[in-house]
Amino acid sequence: MATKVKKGPKREKTLGAAFEDAARAARVPTVTEMAQLYAQLGEATKLKEQVAQMEADLAAAKSAYHELRTTTIPRTMLDLEMPNLTWRDYAISIEDFVNGSLPKDPKMREKAIAWLDSVGGGELITTDVGVKFPRTQRKEALKVAKRLEKLGWTPNVSSGVHAQTYQAFARERLREGKDVPADIGLFVGKVAKIEAVA
Repeated sequence: MATKVKKGPKREKTLGAAFEDAARAARVPTVTEMAQLYAQLGEATKLKEQVAQMEADLAAAKSAYHELRTTTIPRTMLDLEMPNLTWRDYAISIEDFVNGSLPKDPKMREKAIAWLDSVGGGELITTDVGVKFPRTQRKEALKVAKRLEKLGWTPNVSSGVHAQTYQAFARERLREGKDVPADIGLFVGKVAKIEAVA
């Protein structure tokens, strides 16, 4: 009497298994199949090159637009004593431009903070005071805020101002006709604001 062999559940082939089976079968693709593959590869490589060119063109256009908005147009309009005008469907005005943040260099950072303090911007400055304690002294760490020096710890003190707050403060000073130093981490100038007119 023959014994019946129990078959397991039918497994679907993975893409990798399908490739392996095709390789084992040593199937030779037809000319039409290879032509189709070559056409797909041609289209993919052409699109890859187009994307790279478009990205390079976009970067160049952004750079040229930035140069026009922040240097060329403001200089020309200021030379012509034209703070604003309407051209085609656009309203163009020259506005103050501030960008940047506190310098990373500790000496330059301290200089910028001292400048802020000296011109009435001290309330913008946040100051962090910290000291590292070993795990075994957690309770002392919780009490140390008022007693740092008495306990003999040397705190690390750092001060800062959020970049947008710093920029807004400088813009306000410019609107008031006050000076903003060039070496405190801010880039200050004029920018052409170009808006479509409805």
